[in-house]
Amino acid sequence: MKKYFLLSFLLGITAFSVAQEKTIKNVILLIPDGTSLATVSAARWYQRYIHPEQTSLKIDPYICGTIFTYSSNAPIGDSAPTTSCYMTGYPSRAGFVATYPPADPKNDIFPMNVYEPYQPMITLMEAARMAQQKATGLVFTCEFPHATPADCSAHSYDREKYDRIIPQMVHNQLDVVIGGGVPWLVTKEDSTYFKYLKKNNYSVLTNDTSFQHDPANKMWALFGGKNGMDYELDRNPAKQPSLAEMTQVAINKLSQNPNGFVLMVEGSKVDWAAHANDAAAMFTEMIAFDKACGVALDFAERNGETLIVIVPDHGNSGFSIGSPKCGDYHHTTKDELFGPIS
Repeated sequence: MKKYFLLSFLLGITAFSVAQEKTIKNVILLIPDGTSLATVSAARWYQRYIHPEQTSLKIDPYICGTIFTYSSNAPIGDSAPTTSCYMTGYPSRAGFVATYPPADPKNDIFPMNVYEPYQPMITLMEAARMAQQKATGLVFTCEFPHATPADCSAHSYDREKYDRIIPQMVHNQLDVVIGGGVPWLVTKEDSTYFKYLKKNNYSVLTNDTSFQHDPANKMWALFGGKNGMDYELDRNPAKQPSLAEMTQVAINKLSQNPNGFVLMVEGSKVDWAAHANDAAAMFTEMIAFDKACGVALDFAERNGETLIVIVPDHGNSGFSIGSPKCGDYHHTTKDELFGPIS
């Protein structure tokens, strides 16, 4: 059967769809937070070093180009305004979550309307739910009110105001939320959030790996502490699921909606590892994200009505393969480059 491909790309990663002569009903947006081209390349080589038979990443066949991301008034954007732009179509300022920024005429890269500052901007997920009755979901490894998940389901001029972001996310009628940050959702039976979610037929699970078998189509399943889930290097599979496993559960539940769904999956801690200059964590987080992409791509191939978009929000760190320590760098072997990391 004939296939149509829609390809778009940011910082070395791609957007991909398979529509087997059908209209697009589902959208899965996968974001490896803070991922640069060098990180993708190094992760590919690291995986090949550990598993010589795995010569490419799941995303490799679909990589096709690069585009800019930026804040409305600055070339370098953090996670908040960049994912906000994906969700709303408008650039915004550093720290802003799906909120229209004040105009800064001297510095604005994208001209902003002086009459609309601080207005909440409707997100793709909100529009899909309200206009087309689609199911919506979030999967991530950071704490749930962190910038990227919040960009999809809340509005704030300050990404750190969790006390304002959390109630918005809880009440935004998301069908599936799977990720980190148990302490940010008070789950005692007498808590406001718990009562609201249970009243609206959600399963609310914390640090419970049986979430994969929970029959409810509506779910909040959270793991880890205030800083979200463990790095993939440290993850205990008996206590915390992989990003790929969480993605599979979300797709299984959301795909029950006959109107389709919109799902955002974030590989949150590629960015965190880059901030920490932790090469081993960067590689393994990127590979874990790539496996989640594989789950989404496999679903799209089977389903035939799903658009897959894979784009970092920004590139983080000054990482490169090799350094002046390599000396005769073009003769540096794979063992010399990746042996110490492995």
